[in-house]
Amino acid sequence: MTLDPATADQLRATPATVAAVPVTPFGPDGQADWDAHGRVIRRMVDAGVRLITPNGNTGEFYALTAAEARRAAGSAVAVAGGAGHRAEVLAGVGHDRHRVPDEVRTQIAEILAGWGLAAGDPR
Repeated sequence: MTLDPATADQLRATPATVAAVPVTPFGPDGQADWDAHGRVIRRMVDAGVRLITPNGNTGEFYALTAAEARRAAGSAVAVAGGAGHRAEVLAGVGHDRHRVPDEVRTQIAEILAGWGLAAGDPR
């Protein structure tokens, strides 16, 4: 991917700001509540957070299935990277290689790349 200088400067500056890791809300049935997840992210962005990190350390990533990790990344992109692109998304994808297989990490990276965003993989 080639970035114009202004976009590259913006991406370099983003990690110098507050990075927020949204919690993954669960309903009484034990299932992730994706509507609430979107509201959590929207509230962060509305408060001025410019770097959202789904599947990070407070996102309950150890309890998420691969499909749920993919959905958490998609939820963050839909809210933060959607209309108006109000925040960057840096999704955690390398926390558990046994639970989040390479193809899912690749799918999450592709979701983010569609918005010009990046996936973090600390391998």
